[in-house]
Amino acid sequence: MTSILLWVKPWQRDGHKIIQWDISIYYTYLPATFIYNDVALQEKWPVDLAEYDLWISRKFEGKELLKMSSGMAYMYAPWFFVAHAITKINMPEMATGYSLPYQIALAFGAVFWATLGLYFLFLFLKRFVSATAAFIVLGLLLFGTNLFFYVFWDGAYSHAALFALVAIFLEMGERFIQKQNMKKALVLGCLAGLLVLIRPVLLIHVFLLGAFYLYRLKGKIKLLHLGIAALAAFVIWLPQFFYWHYISGHWLYYSYGDEGFFWNNPKIIEGLFSWRKGWFVYTPIMLIIFPGFWMLYKKQRQWFWLITPLFVIHLYVIFSWWCWWYGGSYSQRAMIEIYPLLALPIALLIQQILKLKWLFLVVSFSALTVLTAYNMFTTRQYQRSLIHYDAMTKEAYQAIFMQQWWPANYDDLIDPPDYEAAKKGARDL
Repeated sequence: MTSILLWVKPWQRDGHKIIQWDISIYYTYLPATFIYNDVALQEKWPVDLAEYDLWISRKFEGKELLKMSSGMAYMYAPWFFVAHAITKINMPEMATGYSLPYQIALAFGAVFWATLGLYFLFLFLKRFVSATAAFIVLGLLLFGTNLFFYVFWDGAYSHAALFALVAIFLEMGERFIQKQNMKKALVLGCLAGLLVLIRPVLLIHVFLLGAFYLYRLKGKIKLLHLGIAALAAFVIWLPQFFYWHYISGHWLYYSYGDEGFFWNNPKIIEGLFSWRKGWFVYTPIMLIIFPGFWMLYKKQRQWFWLITPLFVIHLYVIFSWWCWWYGGSYSQRAMIEIYPLLALPIALLIQQILKLKWLFLVVSFSALTVLTAYNMFTTRQYQRSLIHYDAMTKEAYQAIFMQQWWPANYDDLIDPPDYEAAKKGARDL
């Protein structure tokens, strides 16, 4: 994993900052707290935060409120502190929190979390399928989906971290069912708190997963362990409550302003199949989840009745968001956090494929190899901007299909969305 990152080297690409856009908001909690002692962003810093595309949600009597909650700051923290210590000792003039050493540190941190997530997902899958099938699934997820881009290129976004946390949660949940103890309850509580703090809509997922594990324990859960898990989750959230109260005067505050959900008009079909950002258009290998769900129903009925509704709920929630295409992104990045759950039906399907006669086996894995290669090629296209970050159309897709250079009339083929209209409810963009 590290060797791939050193080959990609996102910190050396022209015009690309690792700390920018959403990452800049997630990350600013750390330098604001531990370098500048200015969480309200009231002082003049030696860096221009506008260069890192920092969005400020609202101002309260001179205090500026960061739009996103602080969950990712927990995930960045180990790498931030290491980078800050090394930079302060060796290059004190660069110890600003935003210079190159900090950016490189976040890139390596993303690879660490993704590697840890893949390891725990492997352990989880091995409970249901062979090590061979589990290993193949990890390869398909990493190289055949947009997970690759969000580990090695834009790894500091929340997606690799969420992938890891969900994978760890699944394995730790199984361990807790096998043998309850305070340590596992504490870990599960911290994981639940982090998941929701990074992405508040995952509260639904965490609740359903928790209910699923409680059901399987058949009332044998110890109240002490339940209390420890709840307390751990609350403690994870405590700094966020204090931050909101210090800036806005409210213990709980909706910081996204005029951005919200349109629950009566989810764009599920567009989110899955549109040329602008269709998940199955740009990550077609994930179509295997449908035969996978059938295998899940046949082999693991309990998990089927958890994962299938969660998948449907996830689609409904993320595609009800005002910006259902999720801005500048490759494929549907909001799907990555449920890849660990989808890995189980895929693994059961792979296990079945491995039992086929050699001709069907070769055909099946040839198709998976082609789809994986397609993902790697289109990832490169997106990184080079042949696949536009938010304005793709059918005509643009056809013009750049399997191409390495832009068509002469590329600007005439794309169709940028109207973000302001989308905030007000325009859904057909």
